[in-house]
Amino acid sequence: MLRNIATILVGGLSVLWLVSATAATRAWYGYPDDEPVPFVHAGEFVVGDGMTKGIANNKSDKQYRICVEASKESVPLSVMYDGQQSTVSPGDCADFEAMKIRVSPAGRLGPDEVLVGRYHHIQN
Repeated sequence: MLRNIATILVGGLSVLWLVSATAATRAWYGYPDDEPVPFVHAGEFVVGDGMTKGIANNKSDKQYRICVEASKESVPLSVMYDGQQSTVSPGDCADFEAMKIRVSPAGRLGPDEVLVGRYHHIQN
């Protein structure tokens, strides 16, 4: 009986941890609770007008390459990293070394337009 209670308690605490971890992850990566997370592959991001997405949140500096797809609607990408800011033009890539990296459009996008890009960790 005591073993069953312990199993239920551990299971319940695991669910609570998972729910809080999911909420914290959604908040860091910029997804409001009432907005579905868009389907993207690992290493891709999609941002709309006024949106900011986190793509790195590390305990030490890591180097990332960030690329922006070119399209007729594309605007530059604003990259915020460890208190600094830079832009990446559509069709270009840039390397960043930082612990925390967030991206957002550097200009206005239309209501149905999104900015699509890719990123990956560069081995040092």
